[in-house]
Amino acid sequence: MAWQKNKILLVSTTTTPDGKKVVYRYIKNKSKGGGKAKGAVSQLKLKKYNPKTNSHTLFVETKYK
Repeated sequence: MAWQKNKILLVSTTTTPDGKKVVYRYIKNKSKGGGKAKGAVSQLKLKKYNPKTNSHTLFVETKYK
């Protein structure tokens, strides 16, 4: 899909007290490439406030499936 070239998918997985698995997704635009180290293979990690859980949640970059 063409829109995936310009986007990064960030996912956070938590479990509720009931034992259910909940997945939160956040989509971010890719950087234009300025200031990145060449050859570095690092995943983007982003901490965002999640109003549903009333706390900060760590989102980690994943691949589209």
